[in-house]
Amino acid sequence: CIGSLGTSLNTTHNYTTQGVNSFPKNTSPHIPTTVPSVSHTFPSSRLVSASLKRTIHSSSAHRKPHSTVPSHFLEVVREPSTGPLIPEISCGYQSFVAHRSYTLVSGAAGIPKQSSQLITISDGKYLSVGCGEDNWFTRHDSLGVADGVSAWGKHESRGETRPDPALLSRKLMHSAYVELEKYDNPEKDSHYVYDTVDPKQVLQKSYEQTMRQCALENQAIVMEQRIVGSTTALIAVLRNDELRIANLGDCGICIIRNQNIIFRNEEQTHSFNYPFQLGTGSSDAPRDAQVFVVKVVRGDIVVVGSDGIFDNLFDEDIVEEVKRSVNGKRNSTTSTIINPQVLAESLAFRAKGTSQDLECSSPFESRASREAFYYTGGK
Repeated sequence: CIGSLGTSLNTTHNYTTQGVNSFPKNTSPHIPTTVPSVSHTFPSSRLVSASLKRTIHSSSAHRKPHSTVPSHFLEVVREPSTGPLIPEISCGYQSFVAHRSYTLVSGAAGIPKQSSQLITISDGKYLSVGCGEDNWFTRHDSLGVADGVSAWGKHESRGETRPDPALLSRKLMHSAYVELEKYDNPEKDSHYVYDTVDPKQVLQKSYEQTMRQCALENQAIVMEQRIVGSTTALIAVLRNDELRIANLGDCGICIIRNQNIIFRNEEQTHSFNYPFQLGTGSSDAPRDAQVFVVKVVRGDIVVVGSDGIFDNLFDEDIVEEVKRSVNGKRNSTTSTIINPQVLAESLAFRAKGTSQDLECSSPFESRASREAFYYTGGK
């Protein structure tokens, strides 16, 4: 995923990677009659009461119209330095300020390991997009990627013949999308706690729902078509100026600011090439996921992908592709101009090229060497 915050936070999904642009919902110098996002100005508190949040927060099409704030409650204040004008609301003894809020505009691309076909859109069967064993989803406020363990494609026992290793990851990302949609729906309890969303809890609920679906389907079909498998997973959710991340396994995420990587997670493994995973026969669970909260600013770029990206591209390779995509272009607010779809595709093709090169150096080769395994080329 590639993302840019402030006027643009990009996130891109490639080989399985996603690209995203984020834009503040309220950067106009005009005083709005509706407030997209409201938070307490009390010390260490950034949350609004559920009732106020329900009527004022969000521009989602699934929500009820914003409530109109009486003009006498509005006072224009300026952010520190040269920030845009934002409204302050005073209601009785409480004071609220509309905090800067961002959204994700994403581009995504993937190339299956055994194919050269570029995949960018869903086949319509799920809300997630499938690409070989990799699957992803993108939303206005979140994105996720899961990598089905390909070894399940060779599994044969007790009449179970070649299960689809991509199916569990496809269903997991679909369920995560559905779970996150609840935060946009005023009829759901999740809507009241929009700002407190925890990606680890989203992963937990998504996994529980996925396993319930698999159990029901396993009862309804013959043994030879049983749903078995396991998958890694990463979910990132954007709330105001925070990117909240839950990762289980070897999917990757990095944040680039001013063409320098300021955040990069490490793969979560039991041993070399044996990642944490959810599913059949695994003792790992969503509670074991790594959790990160990263403050993001306008112009940041976020790259998220499966190990197909991070096993084949060094960090400097990713930054190089970002620089090529930026090409020195900036808008009137000095934010970097990036086409997330173009960047997603360029990362996908570069990772695919490395994976087929038996002579080049790759991150996977470097890790194998450190573990005393002989390996050359991409993965």
